[in-house]
Amino acid sequence: MEVIPDNFLYATLLESFDFPDSVKIIGDHAFDGCSQLKKVKFGNNVERIGECAFLGCPLEQISLPESLVEIGADAFTEYNFDQLVIPDSVVTIGEYAFGWGDHLHNATIDKSTKNYFNQRKPIFTGCGKLTELTVRSEVAEYTGAKSLTKITICDTVKELGQWAFAECPNIEEAVVPDSVTKIGYGAFIKDENLKTIELSDNITEIGKVAFYGTRLKEIIAQQ
Repeated sequence: MEVIPDNFLYATLLESFDFPDSVKIIGDHAFDGCSQLKKVKFGNNVERIGECAFLGCPLEQISLPESLVEIGADAFTEYNFDQLVIPDSVVTIGEYAFGWGDHLHNATIDKSTKNYFNQRKPIFTGCGKLTELTVRSEVAEYTGAKSLTKITICDTVKELGQWAFAECPNIEEAVVPDSVTKIGYGAFIKDENLKTIELSDNITEIGKVAFYGTRLKEIIAQQ
């Protein structure tokens, strides 16, 4: 079995599901509307989770497999898990993929993720309790997480994309590692309480309005 199509659509009594290792693709809307589905266990060979695959499922925790390459739009919208690690195998994340997670407070985007920027429909839209974000991808993109109090930019990151950490009024300080050479347009725009930032001499480009609307008082040179 390679594909699970939408044959579980609105299976309202389904509470848990274990995927066999034979499953490679979870189709669009596969479990859409399964309002009692709280637990899933992914097999070791899942490569794609389709659009709206688990839309509206109150999943309490997930462990995404290292085989996963693509996560579709709205794949997990409206869920209940509080932590998320997007594994290194993932390349593409669709719009609103992890939107409106009322309990999510800690998320990690791993190294291989390249395609997840959508300024109008970012992946963490509506995640009002997401306070900690760790970014390991080569380009740190905008995620729509506006409640952040702590950002960890790992030394795998080479560029802060446009709006990377925009409109996060609770961030007071940021450390940009010496692996980063470019800070994009509006990267920290309207971070109203950002007061200090640590930069290295490796920065070659800072985009327009990168720090507009902040209270930046001090730029610290890394030693």
